[in-house]
Amino acid sequence: MKTREDAARREAGLRLLRREAAATAPAFDLAYLRPAPGAGPVVLVIAGGPGVAVPLMYRDVRAEAVARGLDIVMVEHRGVGLSRTDAAGEDLPVAAVTVPTVVDDLVAVLDAEGIDRAIVSGSSYGSYVAGALAVTAPERLAGLVLDAPLLGAADVHETRAWARSLLWDGAWPETAEVARKIRILVERDGHEPLRLGAVASLLHEFGGAPLLKRWLDQLVVGRSPLTGRLIRHALQRDVGQVMRHLAETDLVAGIAYGELDYTAEPDGGIFDPSAVLSRSGVPPFRGEHYDLRTQLAAVDVPAVVLVGERDLRTPPPIARIAAQTLPDATLLEIPGHGHSALDSRHGLLLEVLDALAEDRHRELPASASALARRHRPTGSGTVVPRAVRGLLLADRILAPFPRTPRGLA
Repeated sequence: MKTREDAARREAGLRLLRREAAATAPAFDLAYLRPAPGAGPVVLVIAGGPGVAVPLMYRDVRAEAVARGLDIVMVEHRGVGLSRTDAAGEDLPVAAVTVPTVVDDLVAVLDAEGIDRAIVSGSSYGSYVAGALAVTAPERLAGLVLDAPLLGAADVHETRAWARSLLWDGAWPETAEVARKIRILVERDGHEPLRLGAVASLLHEFGGAPLLKRWLDQLVVGRSPLTGRLIRHALQRDVGQVMRHLAETDLVAGIAYGELDYTAEPDGGIFDPSAVLSRSGVPPFRGEHYDLRTQLAAVDVPAVVLVGERDLRTPPPIARIAAQTLPDATLLEIPGHGHSALDSRHGLLLEVLDALAEDRHRELPASASALARRHRPTGSGTVVPRAVRGLLLADRILAPFPRTPRGLA
């Protein structure tokens, strides 16, 4: 862990800003990175989570941004990584980590760096923070990118409905076959729907219908015990889990659960994202500080709302609501893309930022397919599919004699 911290502190452009004590928070140093001041248009890039540490996780993103001539700024979220502890070296209290205080941190960094206005880009949870910044201090925005937008706790309703329409009802031609197989596995063969749905959602996001079909075909003949078990284990995120300087979810629990209700009451159906997360020991939902579905209507800056057609976490219907609410938004739906371009296809996000800085962003939807071809998956977009294919191969080796399927050929 110390080696990881040392590496984080060596990242180019790392700076510390002392945040003075407040009613709910002791004084602490807020870390942020600005590797190339003055290189070009200023872009403030906000990562997802909450709980993702930015120095090591997004090293390649910053390097490519600088190579493109962008003056990129990334702030380490309070309660995470290099912004985790107070001036005495103790963990910040959970009560000190809220979305309004995070927004205040971003404004403080802009002030400290003498940045009057920046293009603000937020991905997944980071898009919620970006939206909150936009409604709090719209005068600080030169533009806005919402990548895989999260609008609030109520999003769970669209998320459930979208996943069920694709992977249970088979509303798309390309998902009709896998949806039929999922229905048979649940209704006839007795597979537990929440477990099956959680794995199916992830495979669809990262590999589309072909990868999902491959897993279902192995599952029905008893050749997928390892794949399903390990994916379900990975999806069972623990609110107290800490991988220092990579993902630290403990001190941000007040946001994830208290403000955004990540463990909303399950409705009992398949493809329910809130059913995947453990409800044990998490803070109760208290309500949001913002109503982005209404407040974004007052944010009159050039904006791009970016979403992948395969995204089941923050799916296209939510992006469409965001684009319809913002007065000057361009909706960009990317074929064959899943969740969060920052994490899975960062070259695409950087091209969008370039286009917005040069006022070319309104042309992007006409070239959505070309953008998808030009920017192949990176990060989790390559690691996850490769790992799943390896697990499926291992399952075929470990279970060489398949059962005879019934009705799923």
